[in-house]
Amino acid sequence: MVKMIFLVAMFLGCVSASGAGFIPTRPDAVEKTEAAWQAELTAEQFHILREAGTERAWSSELNRNHTEGAYHCAACGLALYSSNDKFDSGTGWPSFSQAVAGDRVGEWVDNNLGIARTEILCNRCGGHLGHVFNDGPAPHPAQPSPEGPAFTPTGLRHCVNGDALRFVAGTAPAVTPPAEAVFAGGCFWCIEADFDKVPGVLTTVSGFTGGPELGPSYGDVANGRTGHVEAVQLTYDPSQVSYAELLDVFWHHIDPTQDDGQFCDKGTQYRSAVFPSSPDEHTAAAQSLAEVARTLGQPVVTTIRDAATFWPAEAYHQDFHEKNPLHYATYRRGCGRDRRLSKLWGDPP
Repeated sequence: MVKMIFLVAMFLGCVSASGAGFIPTRPDAVEKTEAAWQAELTAEQFHILREAGTERAWSSELNRNHTEGAYHCAACGLALYSSNDKFDSGTGWPSFSQAVAGDRVGEWVDNNLGIARTEILCNRCGGHLGHVFNDGPAPHPAQPSPEGPAFTPTGLRHCVNGDALRFVAGTAPAVTPPAEAVFAGGCFWCIEADFDKVPGVLTTVSGFTGGPELGPSYGDVANGRTGHVEAVQLTYDPSQVSYAELLDVFWHHIDPTQDDGQFCDKGTQYRSAVFPSSPDEHTAAAQSLAEVARTLGQPVVTTIRDAATFWPAEAYHQDFHEKNPLHYATYRRGCGRDRRLSKLWGDPP
C-alpha cells in the first residue's frame, strides 16, 4: 500500500489543481484579465497556467533539456528555476530541487484528488506550475551528487509542467537562499504585523530569545520569570530586501530611547534588541544604531546582542493581527504605539 501511494504521488504529481484564491505577494505582481492572458498564451499554456491543467508525462522537451540556463514563467517572464537545480526524477515532468529565490514560487494547498498536496504557482502572476513533493534527492555529504557539483539536493522535487516554463540559455542563475533575522521591539504581535508588510519578508514568527531558560512559555516570559525578551524571527529574501533595510524598518517601528520596555509594556522582557548572527550583521547593526542616535539626537538604549536560540510562542500568538484584528487594533491603539512613533519619527511614509 505504501509503495502504491508513492507511485501515485510520483506519476500523478503534476495533475491538475486549482490555485484560485492564491494572491501573488511580489511587489512587481502582474494582474491581467483572463481574456488578456488567453490572447497572449498558447492554448496549452493557458490551460496549464490559468486553468491549472497538466501536460502528458514525457511530452515536454524541457524534461530532457540539459543546457545551462534559466527557466522562466511562460506567462510573465519571471526567472523561477536554474539549470543547476534540475534533475531527472523519472516522472516525465521537469523537476527541480528548489527555486532560484524564496519569493519566486508560491504554494497553495490542493485537495482536488482527495489528498492534500502542495501546489506551486508563479508568485508574480499566479500561474499554475505543478506541485512540490518531499521525495527529491536528499543531501548526502559522503557522496558527490550525480547531477554535478553545482546541484544542491534539498529533499524536495518541484514537479513542473514544461509548458508553464520558457527556457533561456546562458549562465545559470545562482540561487539566493532565504536568510533569517531576529528583532525584539516590545509586543511581538505589533512587530510581526509591521514586518509582514515589508516586501521580501517571507515569514514572521513570534517568540522569545535571549534568556537561558529552555522552552519558555508566554506566561513565564510575560511575568518576568525568565531572561528572555519577546521577539520576532523573520525569514527573508536577500535579493529583495537587505539586512540593513530590515534594520531601518525595525528602528522606525520602535522607540529606541525607552529603557524600561516598549510603549505601555514595561519590564525587561519588553526591552528592544537586535540579535545579529554574523560579524557582518553585527557591523551593520552597530552602524545603524549609531546613525539612529545621530538622527534622533538622543541616546539609544536598544542593545545589540549575540544571536541565541529562538523559541516560537504558542500558536495563538502567531499572526495575531490577522486572526484577531479587533483585539489587536484595540491593544495597539490603547498602548499608544503609533502616537509615540509619529512623535518620534514623524508620520509614517
